[in-house]
Amino acid sequence: MKKSGTRRKILHLLKTNDGLSAAELATHLDIGAMGVRQHLYELQSQGYVIAESEGGSIGRPEKIWRLGEKSKEFFPDGHEELLAEMLSTIKKALGREALDAVISLRAVEQQRGYERHLLGIEGVKERLEELAKLRSREGYMAEVEMIERDQFLFVEQHCPICAAARSCSSFCKSELQIFESLIPNGFAIERVEHLMEGDRRCCYRVFREEEKDFAAT
Repeated sequence: MKKSGTRRKILHLLKTNDGLSAAELATHLDIGAMGVRQHLYELQSQGYVIAESEGGSIGRPEKIWRLGEKSKEFFPDGHEELLAEMLSTIKKALGREALDAVISLRAVEQQRGYERHLLGIEGVKERLEELAKLRSREGYMAEVEMIERDQFLFVEQHCPICAAARSCSSFCKSELQIFESLIPNGFAIERVEHLMEGDRRCCYRVFREEEKDFAAT
């Protein structure tokens, strides 16, 4: 589908938010709600967005817009279906141990590549922001949100290897291990939202180690 600039922005906003009304989209886009609705109805007719009714502030149902199934073709997928098929073939031909070895080697090479780009960057916020740029180039739509001093959320709105991750959980395990190796000493990281568990995104909380130690006591 050939999409106008406004429709591209609408799809991106719906990807990075858990549903928006036409009025909210209009505010983000700085255009009239009527104009937004025209774009939404066109996207809806083609399967890119869906509308759900939710209770409004004064009890009147409000249309909340979310991405439809067809919207996946708009976002980078990294040939995920092909990757999933290749992994399945490796497992069938060579066994689970060989598949785990391949994923482990990929993780090592990926980690080394990130480390080269992060060389000389010491601060946790700065390292996370640079990592977000690297991951976004790979199609993860990553960003960093600061919760409070020394506590951050590392958010990935999209997973370009989702099909492969569903067929092999080692991908998600290795990615968390990579992130753990890249944050500075004294900080910990935990996954708090996970696409594979039905969440709309993957999200990691990064915080000082003493916070973890205090919570455990």
